[in-house]
Amino acid sequence: MSRIKAYKNPDRGPAWCAEGEMGEFSYYASADTLEELSTLIAEAAAESGIFPEVILVDNPDKDEAPIAEIDLSATGVR
Repeated sequence: MSRIKAYKNPDRGPAWCAEGEMGEFSYYASADTLEELSTLIAEAAAESGIFPEVILVDNPDKDEAPIAEIDLSATGVR
């Protein structure tokens, strides 16, 4: 199963990060807004033809319940 975890960046740099797996490949992206990050994920998914589950979490290193699921179709990318 492909899953991407999006989270607020606790370090310096872009405010949001995403990491996980898209198919058999690792995926990482960062952006200044959650909307921009969602668009980057949606563009990569559309290009690869693999549409991962995208969840919002507090800590990407822990197995915790997601805060929310991000709907990639809301980005308008096809």
